[in-house]
Amino acid sequence: MAPRPRFETVEPDRRAALFDAAMAEIAEHGVDGSSINRILDAAGVSKGAFYYWFDDKHDLVMTLVADIAERRLMDFDVDPTTFAADRFWDELHAWFGRAFDSARENPDMVKFGAALMQSGIDFMHDPALAEPMARVAGWFDGVLRRGQDLGLVRDDLPRDLMVHLLMAADMALDQYVLARHESMTAAELEAVPALYLDIFRRLVAAP
Repeated sequence: MAPRPRFETVEPDRRAALFDAAMAEIAEHGVDGSSINRILDAAGVSKGAFYYWFDDKHDLVMTLVADIAERRLMDFDVDPTTFAADRFWDELHAWFGRAFDSARENPDMVKFGAALMQSGIDFMHDPALAEPMARVAGWFDGVLRRGQDLGLVRDDLPRDLMVHLLMAADMALDQYVLARHESMTAAELEAVPALYLDIFRRLVAAP
């Protein structure tokens, strides 16, 4: 279920306080172990207001995930039609690097992401994430189309199938990295963007 439309009218500062409290709580206790009461106490939000805006904790969690996804899409939305042939893979590597560095700057974000990956939530198909996931799919489709135009991406598979493969690989890599993030060495962390690129190239690069 989606959050009730009236949450969209809440003041930005109040929304941010609720989102920050939810992220910190889930980062510390996981999705299942998180407490609505602790979140509301930390955010200074009444229980009545919460249930005026949301049906349950899942609604809050998915609204927070959608908000993060939208902000990250705005931060890292690069037009793939600008990728030159001699810079195509380098541009993708740089994109992965910016996205990963941004996440690492916020420890709560990393812990929150790890907790989400352990929760069993189906991000690919949850209705609350339909719009951001469609935008991600559209961006990957644009990357693949540009790569095919440059002769760098395979054309023996349907492009929509390759989009699904890349999105599934991206989710699997996120889960792998987030589960190991705290134990990874500095060198291993620095190599993460190259790992993403390597997997992507193995899947879609032209022979």
